[in-house]
Amino acid sequence: MKKTLLIVMTLLSVSSANNDWSKQTKHRHSLVKHIIEQEAKRYKVPVERLTALLYTESRFKRYAKSGTGSYGIAQFTRTKAIEMHVNRRNVRSSIRGAAKSLRKEFDNSIKEFTTEQRWNLACIYYNRGKSYHFKSKRALKSKGKIISYNNLINQYKKYSYMDEGMKYYKKINEQIKKLTSWKILSRRTNFKEKKEVSCACKGGKMK
Repeated sequence: MKKTLLIVMTLLSVSSANNDWSKQTKHRHSLVKHIIEQEAKRYKVPVERLTALLYTESRFKRYAKSGTGSYGIAQFTRTKAIEMHVNRRNVRSSIRGAAKSLRKEFDNSIKEFTTEQRWNLACIYYNRGKSYHFKSKRALKSKGKIISYNNLINQYKKYSYMDEGMKYYKKINEQIKKLTSWKILSRRTNFKEKKEVSCACKGGKMK
């Protein structure tokens, strides 16, 4: 009886996760899914992490704009877009920039950390930048503490500016679990979706 109840609760949980994505969100994802997969492969970024990041940033809205001036599907600021050579109005350019930025932060993270920890930090730096990373390292060294992952995260928590970064990487990890549970990433794009993609593109660029 308990086992049956657990299975039912698990199925309900998965169904609830699936409902997080509206029909419009799923449609927007279907239009850019192939680009996400291509750029994830290009920069060796887990496709589920790149997908989760773009969902968290904009729900795959190519013209999304925040109150702070971030723009596009990957929500680049003007300064960051110039630094990464990203055209914020171009979907492929934005997704490529997001994948490239994640990979760069992963490669520059502390090699002794686990792969999961390094991707978590890459997401934090994508959202908050790295100024407080260096500040945290200096603070830990001044206290005679080792630069471990847990010490670094605990030090981040002492800065109010990093609160959003802490929430951000957790949101992405939650989305990764949901994407894995309902296997949206393993579904093949059907002919209708491919036709919609071709209509939405012009000269290799998303409108």
